[in-house]
Amino acid sequence: MENQVWVKVSLFLKELRCEDIKRNSVIHLESCQKEKKALKIVRQIWEKEQKNLSELQQKTICNYIEQIQAVSFEEQQEAYCQGIIDCVQILSGLGLLESDGKIERAIEKLK
Repeated sequence: MENQVWVKVSLFLKELRCEDIKRNSVIHLESCQKEKKALKIVRQIWEKEQKNLSELQQKTICNYIEQIQAVSFEEQQEAYCQGIIDCVQILSGLGLLESDGKIERAIEKLK
């Protein structure tokens, strides 16, 4: 039962990260915006050039791109969860959260 609780907590944190992108505390890095613009240019080139490839080549490249995107998303999820864990540990270390072993166990479960 305890493991199910931490699975739910993990899912909640992932949803929290992805749902309200218009809240005041959302961070938009300038470097990310720059990379999105670069991606738009590269995508336009890709859309022109893919017509010169066979259907099999197009499918292979598209599958590769989809897998890169899936891995990237999961890496973002890990970084987000790691940030939350780091914040909890900092608050605990500062004595703002009581540390009776439960925090450490919770962190271990999330890992």
